[in-house]
Amino acid sequence: MQKLICVKVCVWHCSRIESTRKEDAVNSDNQTALKESERQLLQLRDAVREAIRAQLHRDDNPELLTLANHIIDGCDWTEADVLNDTDIALLRQKIERLREIDMALRRIGQGSYGVCRSCSRPIPAQRMLAEPACEYCIDCQNRIEGTRHAHVL
Repeated sequence: MQKLICVKVCVWHCSRIESTRKEDAVNSDNQTALKESERQLLQLRDAVREAIRAQLHRDDNPELLTLANHIIDGCDWTEADVLNDTDIALLRQKIERLREIDMALRRIGQGSYGVCRSCSRPIPAQRMLAEPACEYCIDCQNRIEGTRHAHVL
């Protein structure tokens, strides 16, 4: 009887050690993936910041000054308004992207990166690779956008 108990304890202990090793390997893989995601997000943030900076400082571009003078000389204020509105929309889009990236970096620091903000399930790795700043799994994103994912048979 003691041998049976001893064998059961030994088997349980060995399986627990193996399980812990697997968990450590998974945690190590997760940490590596997390560091890679953080690196990608930091690079993406730098690129978006540079794009914003370039857009804000492009008034120094002689070609744009020539275009602006042409529009002013031709008194085509409608065209000038359209160009201005387009610039503002593009700038807003870049600023929104920067906000998304900063929020993803914050989630990394909080330990909630890669977890859907709506359903709390893990976001698939393929989605995180495709969109490192995503906050939602595909199902919740579709629900939020009010669309349904159509399955092609």
